[in-house]
Amino acid sequence: MKLTTLLLTLSFAFCTSSIAQHIKINKKNLTFLKNEQAINVVFNYDNHTRGGDQISELKYIEKRKKRQVVINKDPDTWFTHYQNSKNINWKNAYVDNLNQYLKKYQAPEFQLNATLKTKYTMLVNVLWIYSGYDVGAAKWPSKITLRVELIDNTTQKIIETINIKKAQGENSDLDNESKYSNLRLVNNAFKKAGFKLAITLQRVLKKKK
Repeated sequence: MKLTTLLLTLSFAFCTSSIAQHIKINKKNLTFLKNEQAINVVFNYDNHTRGGDQISELKYIEKRKKRQVVINKDPDTWFTHYQNSKNINWKNAYVDNLNQYLKKYQAPEFQLNATLKTKYTMLVNVLWIYSGYDVGAAKWPSKITLRVELIDNTTQKIIETINIKKAQGENSDLDNESKYSNLRLVNNAFKKAGFKLAITLQRVLKKKK
């Protein structure tokens, strides 16, 4: 029993370490985090591309709307769900998971609050989204690429840039029961990105006593 627990602990430590090693950071640039209570998070979707052919968001929306018509669904209903996912759900998934995996560390609380007055801002630039698919036996994870910039609000200087490449999302059976399961796939990729960043930031933060 003790051996099994030890092996599981070592396996988890190895996995989290491997994830963190994929993301390069300058630790000295991030020492300020331990002194902050809160940091505002802002998302920027401008000019991000979609899919393997890296089309614009506008073309992606046009394709998805046409697809809804083909399968006898209302394209406007899909678009409403898409906007809600993009502007609310995906952002919350990222921030919630980031905070979740930092709760045992002396870390600031990352918040989606435009009125929040903080010394620093985390600007999440969404560069690329691949929606993936999960239909029966045919499955392929969603993927997103982000460029995260930590900015000094006084000087507007970028203190550190962190690149999160191809964070993957997979659906559970419950996710696949949702009306638009492909939107949930992308949601899970944003959750994974928040997790990957949290594991990376743990390298510069101390655990709470």
